[in-house]
Amino acid sequence: MTTDAPTSKAAIFQGFEAFLSKREVKFSDLLAEAGLTPQDVADPTASLPLQKVVTILERASDVSGDPCLGLHWGEAYPVGASGVFGYAIANARNLRVSMEAATRYLQLVMYPADIRFTEEDGLARLAWTMPLPNTVSVQYMMMSVTALLMRLRTVAGPGWQPFAIEFMFRSVPCDAEMRRILGPTVRFGMEQNAIVVDSSNLDRGSGKGDVRLFTLVSALGDRMLEEQLAETDIVLLARREITELMRNGAVTLESVATALDLTPRVLQTKLTQNNTSFETLYTDVRKQAAMRLVRDTDKPLSE
Repeated sequence: MTTDAPTSKAAIFQGFEAFLSKREVKFSDLLAEAGLTPQDVADPTASLPLQKVVTILERASDVSGDPCLGLHWGEAYPVGASGVFGYAIANARNLRVSMEAATRYLQLVMYPADIRFTEEDGLARLAWTMPLPNTVSVQYMMMSVTALLMRLRTVAGPGWQPFAIEFMFRSVPCDAEMRRILGPTVRFGMEQNAIVVDSSNLDRGSGKGDVRLFTLVSALGDRMLEEQLAETDIVLLARREITELMRNGAVTLESVATALDLTPRVLQTKLTQNNTSFETLYTDVRKQAAMRLVRDTDKPLSE
């Protein structure tokens, strides 16, 4: 049985040593502080504790004196470094397919990945949350949003800008760099990290993507997802579905079981076998969501 502790693939550090050396920062020192070795990150497919990854990025920001190091690393991050995830996004035929691919394959590089692609009122949103507190994940969020936006721009073509970029954390002292890299509209203290696109742009494509490569990496990604799902803890799956259903309607044992393609009795039995229950999970997810909103947003307590 797998753990529900969040992880990130070591691929996030591909090229990071050279990137830091230009800023006179030693990657090996940061790894040692986090309790990792160069061997731990040598294989890009290796899973690392997300807590250690975000710690390294935050320390890199501190040591380099760059409050937006994650922004700059996301801008420089190599397209192929994230494997299936990056290649699928960059080689989609248009923005819609690219954003849908991001939704499907993000969990291959960060797990668990609570990400959704939605369309409403003329806007499309690719939005996701972090499984760790915003206050310790600022650089990671900047890096991931920026790297994804760079790949979407490859698909959309020259001159394209998103409608808006949204971050869960509060403002950082580099507004000019934010506008240069991300575009003119960047919002902070939001409920999710998001790339917001005008729906009229979703069919936009530069024609530079390799459709055959997209087909091949998508097939590989689907097989990897199947393998991952086979190893996933039913508790983690149930928590994810409860979180999603909380956004859209009533949460019941029946609705969660249906989302997981199980009967309510089977789901409850599986949860009992893992020393928990639907009621316990639901209460815990609600508590975590409430704590995050109080801690990381400006919403009134009454709301």
